[in-house]
Amino acid sequence: MVFEKAWHLLKASRQTELGEFHPEFPSSYGPVTMQRSHPTAEFFENNEMERMMNEGVTASRNNPPMPVSMQQPAEQVFRQGLKPEPLSDYSRSWEEYFRERADGGDFPHAKLFNFDKPGNWFSPIRRGNVMEEFPYRARVGVRMPIKETQGEFRNKGWGYEGPEAWVTQNIPPERLVQIPDDWEYWSARPGQRTRKETEQHPNDFGQRGSMMGQ
Repeated sequence: MVFEKAWHLLKASRQTELGEFHPEFPSSYGPVTMQRSHPTAEFFENNEMERMMNEGVTASRNNPPMPVSMQQPAEQVFRQGLKPEPLSDYSRSWEEYFRERADGGDFPHAKLFNFDKPGNWFSPIRRGNVMEEFPYRARVGVRMPIKETQGEFRNKGWGYEGPEAWVTQNIPPERLVQIPDDWEYWSARPGQRTRKETEQHPNDFGQRGSMMGQ
């Protein structure tokens, strides 16, 4: 069903590839290396942020409003590409809070980011769907080698956060991938993954994500 839908869209537009519609489909841009969670049109149509606020999400998360990229529905991102946006006040407060706690010896330091350029948050593709408990979101994958990606990377975030990246470059739509909510790297093709495939689909950011990496 997914393949047939992608094939019809492919025939309608010669500018697209099958690899834009599923992480397992072939693409000239290589394997999927990163992913992010992005609000869909339904998120905004159903006033999902207001519901989240009512259920306990702090006001600081939406004050000031979310960045432009988060106000743009995922459906539009897949057509137009993803542009970097300034760090939100919520994310900046999160970083400052944990840095102060680490300075006080409450727990180890995470690798510090400069945030001197606009960007978007990403995690490695083999990490689970970290936003699966939030409705009206789409998983956006990227076909781009980590070593060629512009941004900042760390293999361990603050607190219980896993590997994460602040990607500071424009990502054109041909490098974006629609990832099904229930897709997971290992379960998608159990027992069939080669060592080369696994190395191409990272679960962290390797040397670039280390404390001394760039």
